[in-house]
Amino acid sequence: MELMERTHRLFFALWPNDALRDRLAHEVASIVTDTRARSIPPQNFHITLAFLGAVQARRLPSVMEAASQVDEAPVELRLEQLEAWPGAHVLCLTPGRCEPLHRLVDQLRINLLAHHLEPDQKEFRPHVTIAREWRDRNVERRIGPFAWSAQDFVLAESETSRSSSQYRIIGRWPLTRSAQE
Repeated sequence: MELMERTHRLFFALWPNDALRDRLAHEVASIVTDTRARSIPPQNFHITLAFLGAVQARRLPSVMEAASQVDEAPVELRLEQLEAWPGAHVLCLTPGRCEPLHRLVDQLRINLLAHHLEPDQKEFRPHVTIAREWRDRNVERRIGPFAWSAQDFVLAESETSRSSSQYRIIGRWPLTRSAQE
């Protein structure tokens, strides 16, 4: 009998620092409290840049190499819009349009493809998921704004169960290129 190779459920993301995470959690708590939706634990707040899904353990060095080849400047975001996404049944906090963020995602995807890794190719819609199973009402309103200066990005592993997801950061890369370049 052949043993199955271990896989990791991976994604790249911007990960907020503790101060921003606490501010976000405080601001959105009352919005979610009055609903039947399932709040996302603040430690899981992030913006997914590229979702890889199940990756074989032996491919992890290629994933890390693709990330190490990213050469982008820090990304300045303003999270300022709450949106309910009815098809996905989620409540999200979204930033205004941010070209540097889209360049980062494009470069990351190109690097992954060059290493024969296939990230999800859905249209990139930056967001921080605040609640799941959001069915109570449609919400589209301004909030914050919350300034987020993303100085790095992470590779995270998702460990899911029926009731929750735990995310573990397994790599971190700085965004160091000068914005003037």
